[in-house]
Amino acid sequence: MASVKSARPVGRRKKYDPKVHPKKAQEYISAGNTQASIAHAFGISTSTFHDWVNKYPEFASALKTGTKIQENLLVNDLFLMAHGYDAPDGKYISKNLGAACFLLKNINPNDWRDRRDVVAEVSVEDKSKIDKLDEVLALLRDAG
Repeated sequence: MASVKSARPVGRRKKYDPKVHPKKAQEYISAGNTQASIAHAFGISTSTFHDWVNKYPEFASALKTGTKIQENLLVNDLFLMAHGYDAPDGKYISKNLGAACFLLKNINPNDWRDRRDVVAEVSVEDKSKIDKLDEVLALLRDAG
């Protein structure tokens, strides 16, 4: 994660620049920085940062785009971990079953989640058959 440095102390008011701040915010967030660290880099408080998100649509959009970039990078890394890969130093990084399971559960949760939701419907006709079966079982228990 790229570290961001502040030119000014946090809390000091800084004027929003639509030519600079959206681009920098997208760059910082896509590198994995938090909103708090970005606010610090801009020399503003986190409340001012959130004010900018609410007040300037291009700033909010840049953050969303940067977050999506970061998400895509993480998905790619997870995919590599799940399948195994050759590291830059020449070593082979073997497959990671946990990463593969996590990826499958998130790509297709209906088929790969741990818990299954089962819905059973019992009609009145089926209930009468169950009642008859209960009677037969009771008779067998009494007879045995």
